[in-house]
Amino acid sequence: MSIQQLLEQLQGMGLSGFGAQSEDIASQLTSQYGLGATPLTGEMFQTISPGLVKGASMSAYSPLFQQKQGAMMTDLMTTLGGGETKKAYGGFAGSGGAQLAQQKARDVYGRGMQDVLTQATGAKSHSLATIQNIIDQWRSTAQSFVGPGMG
Repeated sequence: MSIQQLLEQLQGMGLSGFGAQSEDIASQLTSQYGLGATPLTGEMFQTISPGLVKGASMSAYSPLFQQKQGAMMTDLMTTLGGGETKKAYGGFAGSGGAQLAQQKARDVYGRGMQDVLTQATGAKSHSLATIQNIIDQWRSTAQSFVGPGMG
């Protein structure tokens, strides 16, 4: 599921986007489900918060990536400039040790950044699912007012 797919669902409901107010939601669903005799009210509908929409975008997690990358770069430089690495570069046997030290540092850096990516992806997925649940609740509320054989 993507932000675009959620927007398409909202547009299919006659709403222009995530910023729809509860009264607009009630009005559009009243019309869409033919509930003129029993109109829905805004109090029945939770709106989608801007923070939730922001959380559904990977760009929201950029500061997290930058923070982790900064910390990891410091550790990487310390590791590559540390005593063990300096020893690995010395002497005839050093070239193999140097490659091993570099590989170890890259592995640690890669695992650290992978953890951040996993965390950000999980948070993004949670936000998307929450928005989908809100939209599903809107539909369910409206459908609960539709009489038998209608809608």
